[in-house]
Amino acid sequence: MTLLLVCNSLSVFGESPIAPDFQPGELSFLKPGHAYIVRFSSGRELFEHTETGMTETFTRTPSGKKENVEPRRYKMSIPLRIFKVVERGGGPWVLMEHPSSSEDYARWSGKHRAIAILSSKQSPVSEDDPDAQDRLKRLREAAARNMPTTQTWINLDHAITIAEVSLRSLGIGSDD
Repeated sequence: MTLLLVCNSLSVFGESPIAPDFQPGELSFLKPGHAYIVRFSSGRELFEHTETGMTETFTRTPSGKKENVEPRRYKMSIPLRIFKVVERGGGPWVLMEHPSSSEDYARWSGKHRAIAILSSKQSPVSEDDPDAQDRLKRLREAAARNMPTTQTWINLDHAITIAEVSLRSLGIGSDD
């Protein structure tokens, strides 16, 4: 298994306790302590976890029998798109919290997805669903996950969308 962390240094200032010296900009809507989905144009992700490996593959014969075929290579890339605002700097610079390890990107996203579902007025978890209690338990566990984080000054000039994490922004429902 090969792991690769890609970081676009043109848009990342680095881990520094000092905010870059810019004038306040249009990012005043960002609230410290809130999580946001920040999307950059294709190929410009700031942080990305890439994993490659081999996997077994199967096929079904006309008779329905499952047969093993030769292993296949896979490549999976998980971009980090959810950041928690720590502090607004000047202009396009924002101090953002995110996982220290690229291996935690999927868990971090799952944590914030679970928080959005649990805090929504219209939770997609139906009380009529026989598995609702089990699903709620899994969501609460995901929301409570802790992982090591770090803080990085990020230039949001290259962001194409910035949206507070919500059911709507995650594409799993409506926040109305």
